[in-house]
Amino acid sequence: MHYLSPEAIFLFGGPTAAGEYIFKPTKENMEKHLLPFFKNKIKILPSKLKPGDAAIVGASALVWKEIEK
Repeated sequence: MHYLSPEAIFLFGGPTAAGEYIFKPTKENMEKHLLPFFKNKIKILPSKLKPGDAAIVGASALVWKEIEK
């Protein structure tokens, strides 16, 4: 978080179906370990990708990175 300074972190997969049971403790633990400058600025959101798309998007990003080298 401190290095990339993202606006949001997106979670994906079966556990996100638990809603606040997963998002609330994740957010609380993240906030506990953030530098004061970042507190309450980074969102944790569920991904809107279709179930089969996340793996393909992630794999294609890795391939693209290798091609650019």
